[in-house]
Amino acid sequence: MFRFALPKNTVKQTLAGRITSGALSLDPALASREQWRGADCRSGAGMKRFDMIVMFVSLWLLASMVIDVLTPNELTVYAIGAAIAPATAISALLYWLEVPRIDFAVCFSVLWMVSGMVLELISPVPLSPLTIVVTLVPMLVVGAVINYQCWRRSPAPTAPDAEQAN
Repeated sequence: MFRFALPKNTVKQTLAGRITSGALSLDPALASREQWRGADCRSGAGMKRFDMIVMFVSLWLLASMVIDVLTPNELTVYAIGAAIAPATAISALLYWLEVPRIDFAVCFSVLWMVSGMVLELISPVPLSPLTIVVTLVPMLVVGAVINYQCWRRSPAPTAPDAEQAN
């Protein structure tokens, strides 16, 4: 394997094994993480934004293709992509704004249901009844999780005449 590094006399390593000179190395074992961040501008908000865009575009494309396979041939991938694009964009915005997980899950499940309703409206043929189940399951799961968390966080009821162990 090729190793690209400066000669050994120009690279100084500390006891922790980090390179202290300003030289960059292409071998990750020779260069510290901080030097790589400064060298290729892959840190901060710019990289987070790029990662988020790639992630949500990939999820949008994957969802469009999966829904296309599961729906009748009259409903094309282009119509499906256009129908779920607003929900994907809103989900990406909420993710970028770092909305709390439970709030994000509630918003995502509502957007998923609205996307299912839009697909039903634009479909030239009726969709299967299974579509209703697939559309409503995320909302039911999120509701169950929220109720379970509220139940777990509520203080345990005590009997009025029971003695405390403390």
